[in-house]
Amino acid sequence: MWQDFASLALSRSRNRHVRAHVITMPQSGSHWVNNMLVAGICRAYEIQEPGHIRDRTIIRRPEDPLVHAAIPPIIQSHLAPGRLVHTPLLQKLLRYPKYVLLVRDLRAAMVSHYEKRELGAAGLNFSDYLQNRWLKTGKWIHRDLWHRLRFLNAWARDIRRLPENQTIVLHYEDLHADTAGQLQRLWEFIGLPVQAASFYAAVVEATSKERMAQRESPEVGYKIVRRSRHHPFEWFSESDRDFFSSMTRRYLPDSFGYDYEDWTCAADNSARAA
Repeated sequence: MWQDFASLALSRSRNRHVRAHVITMPQSGSHWVNNMLVAGICRAYEIQEPGHIRDRTIIRRPEDPLVHAAIPPIIQSHLAPGRLVHTPLLQKLLRYPKYVLLVRDLRAAMVSHYEKRELGAAGLNFSDYLQNRWLKTGKWIHRDLWHRLRFLNAWARDIRRLPENQTIVLHYEDLHADTAGQLQRLWEFIGLPVQAASFYAAVVEATSKERMAQRESPEVGYKIVRRSRHHPFEWFSESDRDFFSSMTRRYLPDSFGYDYEDWTCAADNSARAA
């Protein structure tokens, strides 16, 4: 009830008084998008680029302090709006920022979380991770399927509430297919200084998967950049696939362009059935 209805986190001052709020579905390429923006902003505003990819001095979390007053304030989070946040009344009373929503195929996002947190090594098989809401120890599974369905449903609802020019949806798969073009689309939506095409190409090259992997923070035990070469669908058994498709069919009215009845393994992960 709190997450779906009463949560007013996005109405807090620190989440509103910014140029843009980058909202990312967990494991949808959050650090990739953040680092492309960071690399571009550092070039455009002649700021020294941070030393590792987890740095939060340029693209901040809501709770982080402002470090560079000369650049437009941009924050990033995984927040979903409660039903009261973007009501017509509050939109009249409060100023909300531009929203960038980054989404990904739910199946790939869940596999990425399972692999990154090494849940298999911890004794949790993938089917239990997918189909159950808690571990045998009694603890909730962090960011399970239900959490992700609530996140997508909340944003699908509020995108319809907000003015058309206030939100933009990016798909992780489209970023793979046309990284420079999608970065330019994001950059211009936020209203950052106009750049030539070569600028975006240089930023993309500087934030490649290989270069980001070289800049992982040594203080954290797990890695951000996924290294598995297996297609995410390979994790799903036949019963897992039936379960997942039935749950999305029943509880996800807006799939953001993904076809969750299609289990064809594409040659790469950039394909998106829309």
